[in-house]
Amino acid sequence: MSDHTTLRIPVDASALDGIDDAHRRLRVVARDALGTLRTTDVTLDADGRAEAEIDVPNDLGDVEISIGPGEFGAADLHNLRQPGTRIRFDEIREQPELRVPDFTIRPELWQRWRRWCRTFVVEGQVTCPNGQPVPGATVTAFDVDFWWWWTSWQKVGTATTDAQGRYRIEFRWCCGFAPWWWWWRRRHWALDPVLADGLVGALQEVPTLPRPTPQPDPFLFAPLADVDNLSRLEPLFDRKRISEPVVLGNDELDEHIARVRLEPPPQLSLQPLEDLRRQLARKLPEPPIAQRLSLWPWYPWQPWFDCAPDLTFQVHAPCPEPETLVLNETIFDLRPNVSTNETIDLVVEDEGCCLAPTDPQPAGQCVVLSNVCSVDIESIGGNETPPVATAAQAGYARFSPPPATLAYPPTNDNIDRPFAEAIRISGTFGTQANLDVYAFEFRPHGAGAWSPLPGGAARGFSRRFYGPALGAPAGTTPDYHWAPFPVQTIDGIEVYSTREHFEDTHEPGTWGLGNPRLWLAANYFLLLNAQTKGYFADSAYDFRLIGWDLDADGHLENRRVLPLCGTQQANEVVIRIDNRYVGGASGHPNVPDHPCGEGTVHVCTLEPDTDVIQVRVAGQIVKPCDILDLDGPMEIDFLAHDPDGHLAWYSLHATYDENKTINLLSLISGPEASLTSLDTPARPLGPHYHDALTQGATAPTWTGGRYRLTLPTPRNVFPKTCGYQLELKAWKRPIVNCSGNYTYRNQSHFTVTIKI
Repeated sequence: MSDHTTLRIPVDASALDGIDDAHRRLRVVARDALGTLRTTDVTLDADGRAEAEIDVPNDLGDVEISIGPGEFGAADLHNLRQPGTRIRFDEIREQPELRVPDFTIRPELWQRWRRWCRTFVVEGQVTCPNGQPVPGATVTAFDVDFWWWWTSWQKVGTATTDAQGRYRIEFRWCCGFAPWWWWWRRRHWALDPVLADGLVGALQEVPTLPRPTPQPDPFLFAPLADVDNLSRLEPLFDRKRISEPVVLGNDELDEHIARVRLEPPPQLSLQPLEDLRRQLARKLPEPPIAQRLSLWPWYPWQPWFDCAPDLTFQVHAPCPEPETLVLNETIFDLRPNVSTNETIDLVVEDEGCCLAPTDPQPAGQCVVLSNVCSVDIESIGGNETPPVATAAQAGYARFSPPPATLAYPPTNDNIDRPFAEAIRISGTFGTQANLDVYAFEFRPHGAGAWSPLPGGAARGFSRRFYGPALGAPAGTTPDYHWAPFPVQTIDGIEVYSTREHFEDTHEPGTWGLGNPRLWLAANYFLLLNAQTKGYFADSAYDFRLIGWDLDADGHLENRRVLPLCGTQQANEVVIRIDNRYVGGASGHPNVPDHPCGEGTVHVCTLEPDTDVIQVRVAGQIVKPCDILDLDGPMEIDFLAHDPDGHLAWYSLHATYDENKTINLLSLISGPEASLTSLDTPARPLGPHYHDALTQGATAPTWTGGRYRLTLPTPRNVFPKTCGYQLELKAWKRPIVNCSGNYTYRNQSHFTVTIKI
């Protein structure tokens, strides 16, 4: 005898009116006693009838039959509330064939099918903050559910953006799972830091608040809920998990579910979960985050009946590195209950992969120098129109004009910043510039003859484009590529090729909108990439752009200085340079009472320099590592100094105990401390540049100097007997390598033990 039985399964949908051809296909699933799913599809005829055949094993046990729409996955059909029947083992044992009773599809069931598993289409455009599209990016959509402080992120689909940054994701979404635990078990849960922070911060006064754990655990709520009720939930959590988010209804998930044997214990119903919710909601105050997200347990929660997904997105782009995450939305970006056809535009955080701006070029045979290191030219002293900065501020990044009634914003240190090391000048040519190559010249600001940049100061760079690689055959799949713009020596002069000349000499006619190759924003407007350290002394310099044509033999001809677009003035930008030197070249002494370099926290440089010069208690000199009795006032003499006058700020803290610190300079506003200058004449105290400007410093110069912090009653400052480390730090203002960070800094430490 055969060990299989052929089941003949008649389907009767004759009661339905107007079945369109797109929905005539039905799916029939048989699940045997081992959990194996067998599937077949049938198509309803004009009368609404069909018959399915499935071979099932007849020597294992009962077989369950389910039926539903053809687009349903096998596991979905078996676990949604669909019509089905169980074929008993004694009916199929050793039977070669068995005809089962008709499956009748009523209109109400048909309508439920149409709602419980639907196809969703989400499309939109991915752009940068400037509105330019991001081509070739990977967009991933997630359905997100949250329970207490855990979230479940289920990937529903991915797409790659086209040349205009547009994407389209189509996926199937099902709801109405029965029993409810089947939905729970197919989700992967993990601790969400955003939720945990919101709940812990709002509920920190609850003495029995549980500690966050990586995965949901019902006994986590034992101090707040009935233990017997929690025991009834334990089987839900003690299981084999699906370890990664998955695409709903894919083949791998169907196979996994069939293997895991999702048979719950009889007592696992929804009621224990609802009982737990009610107990917690009574005992816990409702925090703002719960109101914002309708969060369990303060709000009822049955996402297995959620028939429209709640979506968030991630976007990966290949800039600056492959698979760079440029958009990573959180639960606060959630779009609840999206429609079956939804338009969702996304704005990424990084502009490296967006198309170059399409703003029209200025007209004429001219050039625009727009910014230095991303600082707008108009925000650099001496380049404003009309002039705003003083002559001394020429070349300094000022960022924004100050209010007319105030010399400087009172709390802003991000002003009067020179440039250091690598600088990058960006701009664009006018429509009739017609240059082939160009270079920059320089001179001391406002005087002297113009000279070529020192040999080696100008450095090559690359621009990025999207499309087929150079030399690739027609039809090649577009991708991201770099186009090199090296420094070339022609007729003894170091020059760059213009972007327009590059297009004319590298597969012309393939660049720009409507063509296969599109320039990206990365370095699109970059004109000069130069290194100043080792090539320029600290000072202010004027830079200007010189252009040439190339003759038939590749030699320079028709040298010209382009005017600034919209003016008759020659192009020119003033930049203040202040580089730092470390080691022997800096002139910093390395002596016992001012050590620096290896084995210390102090950098061997004067730019800036710091030193705890001397500490005294009741007039007695204190040495590092001394044990002190605070029987009198304490004086701390220290140095925070920059010889170039570009000090940004300094700080002085006392660290002690475990992770504790005292900001000593914050005490000078009260009776606990005073700060005085030790220099003659006295120098502005700061401790910030904007403070020094209100104390008599003349922009853009503040050198800092030697200062004395006096603590009249140090016992009121130091709270306990402990070792205290005085940590003095200072920062300089230069924009180093085009980074807005304050890179040039120094520090000094002095440690004592204080007895209270």
